[in-house]
Amino acid sequence: MPSDEEKQRDYEIFSQVYVMLANNIVYDYDAISPENKDNCYIKNECRSLYGGLVKGKSVCAGYANILKQVLSQYNIRCNCIKSKTEEGVSHSYNQVFIDGKWYNCDLTWDTRNIIKNHTSVRNSLKSDKEFGVNVDVYHTPYKEAHICAYNYKHESDKTIDIVEKESEILNNREILEALKIENAGLQKLSEELESKNQIEIKKNKER
Repeated sequence: MPSDEEKQRDYEIFSQVYVMLANNIVYDYDAISPENKDNCYIKNECRSLYGGLVKGKSVCAGYANILKQVLSQYNIRCNCIKSKTEEGVSHSYNQVFIDGKWYNCDLTWDTRNIIKNHTSVRNSLKSDKEFGVNVDVYHTPYKEAHICAYNYKHESDKTIDIVEKESEILNNREILEALKIENAGLQKLSEELESKNQIEIKKNKER
């Protein structure tokens, strides 16, 4: 059984990382526009660590991947879950393991509710029953996911309420900077993908 100190640690780290990412990454609507849907360069970048952490833009798969990667630096278990709406639209979110239990969280949707210096998180650390009640469309996983039977209840608040202090989030910023450096090669790869994509477009036009 984790100690009370360990429980508090994981909760606080998750909360700080979650709010920080939401305040630093915006949804990349251009990436899902009709004119860009077949662009391999844009398609890969908006789902990568480079797109989210360096360029500050991402789609749901990128949000989920980045949250998983950052939390892994703190040894917090986090899975990416792929899902679909009733209309068949794909979506990605996360399940995170805190205090011996799995919880649902959706950084993509919560980013809409987290304004600069405002930390109200409505769709985080939720049970399967209550997860998704505050989003525009309901989505269900189409691959195996953990059963989340509880909402996370913090002793001081049932939702996340973080007072961001420079000393508290310094380590998180260092992790983000390290990930930026580690994934600097993604820019070169993205350029190569764009070059190949342009060649394919040219070939198709010539046919």
